[in-house]
Amino acid sequence: MVADAGGLARLTPVHVTMGRLAAGVRGSVMVVAVAAALIGTTSPLSWSWVAPTLIVLVAWTSVFVRVAWTVGLRPWLAATELVLAAGLCLALGHLVPVDAHRGTSWVGVTVSMMVIWAQPAGSPWILVPCGLVVAATFVIGSHIGHRPDDGVSYAITIGAQAVAGAAVTRIAVSAGRLASQAFDDLQQARGQAELEAASRADERAQLRTLHNGPLTTLTMAIHSETLRRPSPLLRRRAAADLDALLRLSATASTEPDIDAPARLDERLAQVVVWYEPLLQVSARLPACLILLTLADAFAEATAEALENVVRHARTDRATVDLEERDGVVRVTVTDHGVGFADTGRLDQRFGLREAVIGRMGEVGGLARVRSAPAEGTSVELEWRRD
Repeated sequence: MVADAGGLARLTPVHVTMGRLAAGVRGSVMVVAVAAALIGTTSPLSWSWVAPTLIVLVAWTSVFVRVAWTVGLRPWLAATELVLAAGLCLALGHLVPVDAHRGTSWVGVTVSMMVIWAQPAGSPWILVPCGLVVAATFVIGSHIGHRPDDGVSYAITIGAQAVAGAAVTRIAVSAGRLASQAFDDLQQARGQAELEAASRADERAQLRTLHNGPLTTLTMAIHSETLRRPSPLLRRRAAADLDALLRLSATASTEPDIDAPARLDERLAQVVVWYEPLLQVSARLPACLILLTLADAFAEATAEALENVVRHARTDRATVDLEERDGVVRVTVTDHGVGFADTGRLDQRFGLREAVIGRMGEVGGLARVRSAPAEGTSVELEWRRD
């Protein structure tokens, strides 16, 4: 994401927008200009001038519209526009009646649009002077064909349009680049946040592994020494913890198939067996097939719930119930120990926060903890099939 976003700051999509806007305006103006020329061409104007001019303009406008719409404005489009605009100005006396106002004639409007929409195609240091040259040719064309002072006022308008078109173009391009840069920065910040979130998730996963594995085994070892529990369980747990730590530290070239099916009831039965020397667990585990990643989450959260019974509940009895109803897979771990009052402060208990609630949340499930003093604790783990 970050790598892709890096190129956005170099893009100027405003050029594409301007190209399509120019194509629409130029095409519309050309339609109006042709209609005005057909209506306004009367004697002494000659169709030998007007007809070829319109044919050339229509053909060129077709090219301009196609290129501007598909690939945007290009310098060669602007150069051709300005050359044709200058030609129209010089031929003004043959295209517009003597008594017509130059600025509102079809030639004046067409020339204005050509000068304005040439500006976004290149450097203003080149195109603005070219626009001023077109304005000068408008004066020359008026002198050749009509009253000497007739084209000066509109020539000033054409020059102002060239300057204004260039200024608006620079502002739009600068705004587009700022927007692209802002979007680039946003994407980079979002990518960095995702990397940090993934790093934190990995750290939490490793802490859960240590909390549910070696730390639990050490707790069991303490119980074994003080309560004279048998040692086979410790050996099995130590072997399992060693395997988990080796897998955690190894950089495997292939990842496990998390989409493989797994028997949740078998995974939970294994967890129950681990705790049998310390707890008398009553388990109801009907067959249930889910994805491997989900089975892992249920098993780890269940193990943490049983571990909390061992450490805090002051009871040696617990129940584990697995059921599936209406597409919802639910595992409930219950004890009738001392319980606790403040379930609203679960975020201060690492085991419940990370290894139960957080672990189920990672796979799209949820966990609920209900407890009350002297009434025991119930931990419900749920996941809904899509």
